[in-house]
Amino acid sequence: MPVYEFICEDCKHKFDGLYPMEIKVDEINCPKCNKKNVKKLFSAFAVRKEGEELSTPTSTACSSCSTKMCSTCGL
Repeated sequence: MPVYEFICEDCKHKFDGLYPMEIKVDEINCPKCNKKNVKKLFSAFAVRKEGEELSTPTSTACSSCSTKMCSTCGL
């Protein structure tokens, strides 16, 4: 099962979890406030071939922050 990241639009709590691929966002409750007003976040992932080292991303910051280290940036 894949790991998905979400944010609650009501209480702004960010959370993740293992959910089946066929689950619908409106079926997920926020673990903090128990409301169903959640939004799926974009999750970045890294792939490495055997023998290669992971490199530091050189992309610019996202529009949400200036650090390039938030969950929206995915870095």
